[in-house]
Amino acid sequence: MDDGQPDPTLWTRYRSWLAPSHNDAPPSTTRHFFEQSRVIPDANVLLDLYRYTKDGREQVLAAFELFSRRKRLWLPHQVGLEFSRNRAKAVQGRLTALSSAGKALDAKFRSAIRLIGEARDDVVELIRDMTQDDAVADSLGESIADDVIGGALGDWQTVLANSLKALRAAEAISPRSVVGNDPLLPRIGALFGDEIGDAPPESVVREWVETAVNYRYPNRIPPGFADAKKGTALAAAGDYIIWEQIIEFANTLPAPRRLIFVSGDTKGDWYEQDENGKAIRPWPALDHEMSTRAKAEILILTPRAFLRGAHDILGAPMQEETYDEVERVSQASKGSPLNENFNFTSPLGPVEQAHKLWAAFPSSEKPELTRLRYQLEQITREQEQLETRVAELESDPNYLADLADPRSYAKAIVSRAEALKTRADALRQRINTLGGSG
Repeated sequence: MDDGQPDPTLWTRYRSWLAPSHNDAPPSTTRHFFEQSRVIPDANVLLDLYRYTKDGREQVLAAFELFSRRKRLWLPHQVGLEFSRNRAKAVQGRLTALSSAGKALDAKFRSAIRLIGEARDDVVELIRDMTQDDAVADSLGESIADDVIGGALGDWQTVLANSLKALRAAEAISPRSVVGNDPLLPRIGALFGDEIGDAPPESVVREWVETAVNYRYPNRIPPGFADAKKGTALAAAGDYIIWEQIIEFANTLPAPRRLIFVSGDTKGDWYEQDENGKAIRPWPALDHEMSTRAKAEILILTPRAFLRGAHDILGAPMQEETYDEVERVSQASKGSPLNENFNFTSPLGPVEQAHKLWAAFPSSEKPELTRLRYQLEQITREQEQLETRVAELESDPNYLADLADPRSYAKAIVSRAEALKTRADALRQRINTLGGSG
């Protein structure tokens, strides 16, 4: 309130619900969070470091290092535990996705050949039924035989397959290296040093689990109630255990107590959702509980929002495409480091690798030129066949009359020949533009 009068009780007591969320505020009004807060990443944020491209990973690490150098990073014990347990799974998920993509690529090209063949057969059958012209039908079938279709698609399949091979070759981290020679783990460890929470006593963990499962989750008190049906009670209580450890840590800080919690988890037990299930803002109850129990403020941010703030306020070096990569990886991991159905979708590599492969081809061997020349060859062959057929039709006394009928066979053959000529001319022009000869 800004009228100079004391805040009414309604406002002070329910400020978390009535005041605009920190998350809706422009960076200038949250500057004090980025300049003063202790930053706490969720396990999914650390696991996603294994899922980024090399350039994206370096930029994200650099942003966290800004806070690390100021001794402003802190890792809850539960986050460290979940990260350690799921690190190998994150790496394996990425490699499995690459392997699955190769198999899917082969299957989809086989399917494409089959579907094109079926379309060819449909047209051939119509020609036989409607014109009784077996010669044209046979010619069309031969010109678009399965091996011809495979040849036409082969260059594209090769480029895509080589792109996947390049991605696999570029992977610096493997499941085997995670066990004894993980190049990323020391850098993650250096971010926190000894700024890691201690393991709580077993009796405290048991109390937290019972509170989550028996009271908070049935009453849908955030966070964590969306995990109520996850495996064991201990696994279900994971998010709530993290929350309790954050509150405990906040109570150890000097005033003003400010925290940034960075997480890709935007499910309904962390964020209010609109009628379409889209996250609106972190639950006001979280802000209220942090304020009530720890006299602290907390800003809950997605990785993208956190990195944007680190760039805009602290000057962290971030490229625009990295924000998109971070968002895609976060969406692919579905906001949970424990998601058993994780499917990684590489955000940048295939396109970049395809461009590199393209540049490596000599001009006369570029797949685009090969494909265009192949099309021109097929069209020219069909043109010659149609011209022969037109010459035969011209000897028919009824040819001119048939040609005047738009539904006649003669008209269809001549129209097709004219269309092929137009297409052939366009292909020759395209080939010349690309530096070939048509």
